[in-house]
Amino acid sequence: MIFPSDAVVERRRSLFARMTSGKITQEEAFRQALQADPDDITATRFLAVSALATEDYPRAERYARDLMRLHPSNYEGYFLLAGALGERDSASPLANAYLQLAYERMRDDDDALERLDTDKVAKRLGVPGLMKGLSKDEALTAFIDLLKHAVGTESEDVARELEPYRLIFKLCDSWDDLMEPGVVDAILRNGEACAPLLLGILKEWGQDLLTEDDWPVVERALALLGEIGDPAALPAILEFLIRQDDDLSGPAEWAFRRMAWQDPVATLKKIREIVPQTGSAERVTLAHQIGLMPNVPGRSEVLTSLTQGIGDLHKDEQDAVAVSAIVAVMMVEGRHSPLSSTLERQFGGVLSRESRAGIRDIRRDAPDGPFVPEPPEIPIHEICCDEPESEDDEEDSPQPFVHKAPRPGRNDPCWCGSGKKYKKCHLDQDEGR
Repeated sequence: MIFPSDAVVERRRSLFARMTSGKITQEEAFRQALQADPDDITATRFLAVSALATEDYPRAERYARDLMRLHPSNYEGYFLLAGALGERDSASPLANAYLQLAYERMRDDDDALERLDTDKVAKRLGVPGLMKGLSKDEALTAFIDLLKHAVGTESEDVARELEPYRLIFKLCDSWDDLMEPGVVDAILRNGEACAPLLLGILKEWGQDLLTEDDWPVVERALALLGEIGDPAALPAILEFLIRQDDDLSGPAEWAFRRMAWQDPVATLKKIREIVPQTGSAERVTLAHQIGLMPNVPGRSEVLTSLTQGIGDLHKDEQDAVAVSAIVAVMMVEGRHSPLSSTLERQFGGVLSRESRAGIRDIRRDAPDGPFVPEPPEIPIHEICCDEPESEDDEEDSPQPFVHKAPRPGRNDPCWCGSGKKYKKCHLDQDEGR
């Protein structure tokens, strides 16, 4: 869950009220919060700190690693993990490497740097008094140098474990600039290890732990997840995709389609798996996305499943889901699709007059056979990196590439779900004509 649901938010409020009234302890409140939402960053942080304070180092390590996954751009999880590992083995190269990583990350947080107790850190590192007269920024640099010296030549095992986190830091540091192609390639090579951290960036955004200035990082995280292609990320991408007023819905659209074109069978299987837990907005969006997928067996069956249980929805929502499923079936099977006619009869009672008229218009204009979609044209490096200079541009002065959210091709179905071609629907409006 990227954006906490109303039920989760209300649960958190209830637990906080019970905790402040003394009915339950802090520990119990945060444990229950984590049960309600396993991605609760605040609860994970508290339980990691609590476990470290009570010297339960294995549990502290587990929660610290969870915190690093859920909140990868922040230094706290790395500090806590270094503490848990260091208490178990004071000479641990891995603990020192994570501590160095935490201090390097702290450089970007002025508030954390201001709170840093340099005397306490110096004592912990075995150099009490060495930092006298240094500014906190200078002391932090000295701490990092000391840790580099302590780690020495980093072992392959340590370098391999830390590489995904270092790559994510490079992604986060590119928020006001374009990424280097080599960083993109390295993240893709380490896709299995980096994907949970990319999802963590999305969670940070969903829980308001990132600012509006960080949206380029979130955009790139979405695109990289689409390029990595693990369907496990599909529900998170879908949460962004349904937020039509959000600048990130365009990158989410690209990520969803890129994933679907890389492995349509696995993507369709994941869609089928999540349908029972989706609401009307998700089902309308999924219908459109299934219509844009490559021709893979089972699309019509999954589109039909989108209409299951819609009787529990508000009438307007029933109408939207039914129309979306009917139109998408026509995209998949053609305007003469028996299944689309069956669905239209089945849900005739919930379809508004406007919806029935719209379906007739779409059926009249739709092709006889299945709609043949095209794969997303924008490559991952064009989203994350500078646009390569072509031979035609050599005489022109170089210009920075400004990425725009991907839109459908002229002959693709319109993004609004009407079933009409984009050029006959919203193209003129989107181009400001």
